[in-house]
Amino acid sequence: IKNEHGAFEIIDGQHRLFSFLKVRNSEIKNNFNLIVTTFVDLKPYEKSSIFAAINSAGKKVGGDLIDYLFSIEDKRNYIGTASKIIIELSNEGIFQDNKVYLGFEKPRARGNYLGLHSIVRILTSRKHNLITERGGRLRLHKDDEETPKKFLRLFFNSIRNNFGRDWNHEKEGFVKTANGIAIFLGLLDYLLREELINTNNMSENKFDKYWGAHNTGSKSP
Repeated sequence: IKNEHGAFEIIDGQHRLFSFLKVRNSEIKNNFNLIVTTFVDLKPYEKSSIFAAINSAGKKVGGDLIDYLFSIEDKRNYIGTASKIIIELSNEGIFQDNKVYLGFEKPRARGNYLGLHSIVRILTSRKHNLITERGGRLRLHKDDEETPKKFLRLFFNSIRNNFGRDWNHEKEGFVKTANGIAIFLGLLDYLLREELINTNNMSENKFDKYWGAHNTGSKSP
């Protein structure tokens, strides 16, 4: 809102408003609640006080929400690609009753959400290089979204089938937690790095071979 119009001024949040205006998805625009607080006839010192209060005591935007916003961009970066893949797999039911938390939903009972950011952080970390700006171990090229999605679908299905008792044990299970998934993604990095598996020959049986030693119904990998 330009100052010369003389109707409104934005004290803080310009980047949120102008980013929202760039969203092309009409469904998101029509259903997204953009919260605005308005003040009338503020004096300059009052504007300064409000700005200072917002930026000193305001709640930081969480990583889950940031990753979700990256995922809905038309031209996604590698973080947006990783986020979109995990969200779509979650919507398919790959994590069963658990859903990835996108940062804006009303929290349900503890244990029903997996943090989107915690999974994306591992997929895009420099340590593992699974999905990177240039491509990564899971992608055939830097714009490839289908290969890592298919690969991760098989990967998580294999974990669920081999560690079903732990996977389905919501409160005491370990495998389907942020730490559990991080460990398995680290193992995936190792398998790819050592060329024990590859993205050109994908099947659940490839993973089952390596989980077989643990396929005893135990509660930990």
